[in-house]
Amino acid sequence: MGIISDYQVREIIKYCLKTCGCEKLPVKWNWFDVLENDALGHAEFQWEKPGKVKICEIMISRYELIKSDISTQIITITHEICHLISWFFYGTQIEEHGIEWQNMMKKCGISEPEAYYYENKELLYAN
Repeated sequence: MGIISDYQVREIIKYCLKTCGCEKLPVKWNWFDVLENDALGHAEFQWEKPGKVKICEIMISRYELIKSDISTQIITITHEICHLISWFFYGTQIEEHGIEWQNMMKKCGISEPEAYYYENKELLYAN
């Protein structure tokens, strides 16, 4: 299996931001070899002060993602971007995979977001 290109990652980010109405959100992203708990991706968001974003980034594990098919790679990037978007609109106190995040995933084309939870390198269905 191959890994998604940097260009494709940027296009997915751009698409998600535009679709959810926050094109100006200053998203940064980076490849990492290994993330904590063998995660495929991780998102971090923090306000500096009201209206000004301090941290808005996703980290993607190249090592773990290369083991996945292209569909899972796209879903992983969308998954992490939707965390940033939902935190931007609703604050960081919302549930990590709550209704706000699920709605952002749906806007970005993931029809059953509640199914996409990653744990121990496996895609699990969450009831």
